[in-house]
Amino acid sequence: MRLFFDAEPPVVLWCEESAAGRRCGRFRPEAADSVLARLLRRGGPESLSYRLRHGGQGLREPVSRATPEALAAAEAAVRYAPESNGLIMGLLRRLLRRLPDAEHLILCDTALFWGLPPAASLYAVPAELGRRGVRRYGGDGLLHQWAALRAAEIFGPGARRVVSVRLADRTNAAALDSGRPVDTTVGFTPVEGLLSDTCCGDIDSSVVFELQSSGLALSEINELLSARSGFRALVGRPCGFTELLRATGAGASLARRMLRYELVKTVGAFAALLGGVDALMFSTADPAAAGPFIRAVCRGLACLGRARAQAQDDDIWRVMSDLSRNVAKEV
Repeated sequence: MRLFFDAEPPVVLWCEESAAGRRCGRFRPEAADSVLARLLRRGGPESLSYRLRHGGQGLREPVSRATPEALAAAEAAVRYAPESNGLIMGLLRRLLRRLPDAEHLILCDTALFWGLPPAASLYAVPAELGRRGVRRYGGDGLLHQWAALRAAEIFGPGARRVVSVRLADRTNAAALDSGRPVDTTVGFTPVEGLLSDTCCGDIDSSVVFELQSSGLALSEINELLSARSGFRALVGRPCGFTELLRATGAGASLARRMLRYELVKTVGAFAALLGGVDALMFSTADPAAAGPFIRAVCRGLACLGRARAQAQDDDIWRVMSDLSRNVAKEV
């Protein structure tokens, strides 16, 4: 039996994988003891894997054993994603005390992008900002790495140049060459890149100064651009990606057109960096529902010629299971 944990504040998500199949659920931190007691009732797990949404500057491998060094790096990264990282680290500390002899694995969503070339990872800012950790960290690296592996399985080892697109509330994309990252849309935070459910995406940084000069505090500006923008601003109410696919009205139609436009532009740029695209991998919660939108994006990319496209379920438990099973052998 293997256990996997992820965080969607204010809850922790769990998945148990065994010969009998898969069971999943969620719990709030205050209910952790009773839930863990039930999960561990049938004996100790073979391994426990924890998804860390942001690894900061210290975690640079997608899968790491929970050594003292890795734990210290993970603790230092809590400040980058305090809510989700805080939940996972609290759980990890608790289970390390309870199961000290089990294999505990940290799966880090930003580690893949430490392989980005400097031209893609750095900002043209004074060096002191870089020393403070200001750089592009990327996001959903576990899923993008898994998508590149899936491309090779589906299309063969010749599918080397892969563009992976995650269609979700926080839509983002990555370019990979033989599994190595070349570029990504997510920067220092998910605010950079493609518009999403609540984030504005790429925007002129001077907008921040314009808003500040109008009397808004920095906390208000952050809330405006990261919590009240994106699909929500265009549709006029809270709206995730799945809902956007079926929403009616001018605002929803505009949001879909804008996202499609940005994806075509992004994939086209990634194709230029890769020198062509062998596989375009779309990962989303409901591939069938997203089919018309994906086909519209692909029509806009007809100039790429014979690039092959594949839509798949962005099942994070399968991603974590495959990567922890395959990559853990190497760490």
